[in-house]
Amino acid sequence: MLLVKTLGNSLLNRPGVRTRVLLTARSGAVLPLLRKELDNIEADLVEQKLGPLDSPDARASMFRAACRAFAEVSSTGTRGPVPDSAAFTGPDSGHALTLHTAALAAVDAHQRGVRPPVDPAASTSYLLDRERAQWLHHWAADAASASGRVGSRPTDNTPNICGSLVRHLR
Repeated sequence: MLLVKTLGNSLLNRPGVRTRVLLTARSGAVLPLLRKELDNIEADLVEQKLGPLDSPDARASMFRAACRAFAEVSSTGTRGPVPDSAAFTGPDSGHALTLHTAALAAVDAHQRGVRPPVDPAASTSYLLDRERAQWLHHWAADAASASGRVGSRPTDNTPNICGSLVRHLR
């Protein structure tokens, strides 16, 4: 598991250095496997279930806070405040993961000057498309600098994987 390998890295696993990782998921189904793997590197796992935010004001507040945080760490800066989104008004929009996904997509779209996604499925699709584009860009840069490289592109299966994921989420 890549996460466990990363957490076991000597840069993170030094005496006196604490590393905290926040994982968000729609279910806790993977936790037993993750707990077993983390035990092997003597890492702790604390599970905290987050219920949905019931209040539209609380949802809007979380969305705005996430937008500010994503804009702060973005390498491109921001083009002014990110407009509010309809992402926190739907019946399934009170979950932290949904709000943070919508905020990340809204900030990226705002910075790129494009229309932001309008619902949770569209936010997920938007971010998967951006991820794929980034990998394609990265691969093209690597290919340009490494002539004669053997092997297939790392994104050859991405359309199938992303398409399956998006269909599952809808």
